[in-house]
Amino acid sequence: MILGTILILDTRADNIVTRQQILTANKALTAAIEVENECTVDEECAILPVGSRACGGPSSYVAYSLTSSNQDEIHSLSTLTTSLEKKYNHQNGIMSMCMILPEPTAVCDASHQCVTQSSEDEFF
Repeated sequence: MILGTILILDTRADNIVTRQQILTANKALTAAIEVENECTVDEECAILPVGSRACGGPSSYVAYSLTSSNQDEIHSLSTLTTSLEKKYNHQNGIMSMCMILPEPTAVCDASHQCVTQSSEDEFF
């Protein structure tokens, strides 16, 4: 289980979140999705918000398979990444652009993998 390893290796006694913890959690999330991310139709794919922008909202979105992936692990790693980013931003007084990241659509691509597809033009 990837999640348990992250929690054991990255827990600091002073409760300060590091960028490395966030990167480790995000890499584990990506790895968990890549293990089994197969689909045959768009309806087998879902979107999950990940991370936390300083002024609110997710920093990104990931697509994963509803039929072949370990959904519990993916949701746990997404929650962990979001929690770490939120805490890091607060602890370090991070500021960011207050622009809402539009939620993409999850689609099953030609290689039968769930991927994100931008639902609207990012430049207004």
